[in-house]
Amino acid sequence: MLLLNPLTWLLAKLRRPATPSALPSAQTPSPSVLTGLPVNPPAPPTEAERAARQQQREQAFERAYVQQFSQAMQQGRMHTAQPPELLRALHLLRHNQADQEQASQYGHWAEQLRLATEAQALRAAAEYHGWHHALCRDFGQATGTKLSRHQIEPGMTLEMVLAAFGTPTTVQDVTAGNPDLYTLRYGSPETGSIIELHQGVVTRATIGTVAFPECVYDLPDISGCQ
Repeated sequence: MLLLNPLTWLLAKLRRPATPSALPSAQTPSPSVLTGLPVNPPAPPTEAERAARQQQREQAFERAYVQQFSQAMQQGRMHTAQPPELLRALHLLRHNQADQEQASQYGHWAEQLRLATEAQALRAAAEYHGWHHALCRDFGQATGTKLSRHQIEPGMTLEMVLAAFGTPTTVQDVTAGNPDLYTLRYGSPETGSIIELHQGVVTRATIGTVAFPECVYDLPDISGCQ
């Protein structure tokens, strides 16, 4: 029998290609490494689960708002309190952001798109209620509500018009040589709004197609709203 030199036998064994089963497990990437997603991500929430989650969040907001409202009354801060519609929209918007991050983590792209659309509606509602609240704070409840509906009446001031409509598209003199009488125009000549003022007071207004003004008030901090 031919006996191999132990050194020759060892070298031959080391040079032999390894079988797939002998490869370290670390060299075989798992699906989660390749895709960045969990191996078995949970299914997207059903309509019933979304409704239950929404109800829980609504109830949590109501409890937090009642507590904050009571504290504001005790401390005499009612004049600075934000309206519940605004705080509710911001509360749900914060949860929506967390839901979007989770949907992205699990690869639920359709759910993430649905949440992004929902976030746009919540953000628009928050901006509107914040704007309406600021108008009522600055000009009174009755006038502020009219301005939030773009209802301009004779006797209103230039400041009110700018708060409701934002920067005009054009400003032109009505009568040459009379700088106290001028017209603000918003939008296109066919469908826009025309507001005449004399010495900063509205004398006539024709309201056409309106848009949300660019000068949106800053939204409040809701870090304490759970």
